[in-house]
Amino acid sequence: MVQNLISNAIRHSEGTRVLLGVRRRATGVSIEVYDNGKGIPKDRLTHIFEEFSRIDGASSERSPGLGLGL
Repeated sequence: MVQNLISNAIRHSEGTRVLLGVRRRATGVSIEVYDNGKGIPKDRLTHIFEEFSRIDGASSERSPGLGLGL
């Protein structure tokens, strides 16, 4: 899952920086990925939890894959 998040950040950041952060917490760790990509529109945020859902609705050569499927 972490590899997928980092890969997506790199693929969709359009040449800008990607920052990966790992923080130790009292009950475990948190992993945070920051990028300057266009992001997910607020009205589509719930769709990231649908299996193989893509915001743009289609796969392309530049962005192959089936979506996050969280």
